[in-house]
Amino acid sequence: MTNRCLYFRLCATGVSAILILAALTGCSSTHGSGEVAGSGTSSPTGRPAPHTSSPPTEPAPQPPPAVVATAPTTASSAPAVCDGAPCYAAGRSWGTLPETAAPEASGIAAASVPDVFFVVDDATGTDGIWAINSAGAVLAAIPVEGMDAVNAEALSTGPCEADSSERCLYIGDIGDNRARRESVSVYQLREPVVETQEPAPAPAAAQRWNFTYPDGAHDAETLLVAEDRSIIIVTKPDRGTKTHRVYEGAAGGGELLLVNTFEPPAPIHPAQSLLVGNVVTDGSMVAGRVLLLTYDQAIEYVAPTPGADPALFADWPHRQVPTPAQWQSEGVTYLAAAGVPACGYAVISESGGTSGAALGGVACL
Repeated sequence: MTNRCLYFRLCATGVSAILILAALTGCSSTHGSGEVAGSGTSSPTGRPAPHTSSPPTEPAPQPPPAVVATAPTTASSAPAVCDGAPCYAAGRSWGTLPETAAPEASGIAAASVPDVFFVVDDATGTDGIWAINSAGAVLAAIPVEGMDAVNAEALSTGPCEADSSERCLYIGDIGDNRARRESVSVYQLREPVVETQEPAPAPAAAQRWNFTYPDGAHDAETLLVAEDRSIIIVTKPDRGTKTHRVYEGAAGGGELLLVNTFEPPAPIHPAQSLLVGNVVTDGSMVAGRVLLLTYDQAIEYVAPTPGADPALFADWPHRQVPTPAQWQSEGVTYLAAAGVPACGYAVISESGGTSGAALGGVACL
């Protein structure tokens, strides 16, 4: 979703910017680490009829921890654990991208080297990605061979081959605001080596996988990649509903399979979601955990058992976790998504109209 769409909604509601900013000062960016909520069990490997998950009652918000998060660092020891998952500090701002770099930032993925992130823009015709550091400085603009995106809304990491240690980037050209596309595409490319010196990097070779939905077109902003390279797409709810759909597809492309439906838990302090709905804008996955982002919160799902099916993450126990204070957060990535021994996650927003996209994150305690 672009700033233009959100600004239009703001004007249409007649709500003043002052009230919205006031609401944001109390949003989830100051929440503590939280407790795991809900319950779930592992599901069979087969694919029965899609599951339907309803959001359980959320616990009362906890006060923020005293520890202050900083820019990402490599973990030197195991982080504290809260009910089987890391404990997180409060969200912090890290930096701002130049206005010309990914002004409509829609996805972010941590690189396999510390303090490097890849970012994609959702503008029509996008043909590459940017490499940045945690301060928002551009390290490289990287063209991708054959890429001419309709609406690139997601960027994830995953194995280049099934269960391989070599990591690839997966660009999700899966946006479809009017739900008219006959197919959506995912571009797979090996993680580029980022060189800050001239000349500009050569185009990165990529494979394009095309997917179709079994039940018509859908708009989506979230792409996850499992260790067997299967693709998991979380769609946005249809107009007038809250239900998100989870589809799974095999590596290489083909028809997607509907495997689950769910409603994200309501934010404890709703602000932007009052205007645009409680919509999942991105996600990230590491072993046993899935992190979803909305405009007002981040939700972490924790696998109930080792080897639980990641496509059924919505049935797992979950908790609300901190986010940095941003307007229109669009992308999230675990710092360890590409195998770096780090703990925490990064969040990126679209540009604010007078400044570039904002980058921030959350560290582990």
